[in-house]
Amino acid sequence: MISLTLDIQQADCPYIRASDDCDVTMTGLYSDFVESKGKLKTRMFVDGTDGARVERALDAFESYDSVNLCHLISKWDDTAVVKNCTDPTRGMEAVRRHEGYLTAPFEVDDGHKKWYLGFDTSDQADAALTELDDAYDFDIDSHEVVTREEYIDVIQNVSAANALFDSIRNMTETEYRAFRRAFEAGYFETPRRADLQELGAEAGISGTGFSKNLRRASDKLAAGVVEAAESLDEDGGG
Repeated sequence: MISLTLDIQQADCPYIRASDDCDVTMTGLYSDFVESKGKLKTRMFVDGTDGARVERALDAFESYDSVNLCHLISKWDDTAVVKNCTDPTRGMEAVRRHEGYLTAPFEVDDGHKKWYLGFDTSDQADAALTELDDAYDFDIDSHEVVTREEYIDVIQNVSAANALFDSIRNMTETEYRAFRRAFEAGYFETPRRADLQELGAEAGISGTGFSKNLRRASDKLAAGVVEAAESLDEDGGG
């Protein structure tokens, strides 16, 4: 298997256009190509600095000719999850023509898309890259040959990865933000570069309140790590 990560600019991609026009980031949580209709269905996560910016981005996205559907599933302040259906870009058609596939959610920010692609053979990957090079500007961030052993290791340890993902999904937005800010501020370093009172004041709450949010987040993440480790042991990967 050939694994590629591209940093690509696509003028015909509605995700990139909306991200660039409205200064938001977009992540494809799930994508599925509907063969019978020739359309791409996606669950998309939109993140902006404020709710108004996210709403402008969704309005802009829905207005593009290549967008057939844009349905808001949920929204919290400066983030939203959207179900949408779009026409395939020239790039998507090139990848599919050479039997390529997505290996991870795409990420769009500042007019660029991080595109994670897989191909079964080097010839397929090279042919797709040649077509993409005729249509777009892009950089190849990584080009790796995944061995049979590595591929099997990933497949066998999916349950461990899911345990970690679930521990993050189980965090509330407040808990996640507390954990992330503590990490960024150096709270977990030795010696600590931040204390709970400072972090709480920054978040507009008491140090005790921040500590509770951080502890809940840490407990959920620790539970996920333990479950993942046990899953690795059961699968012979520990």
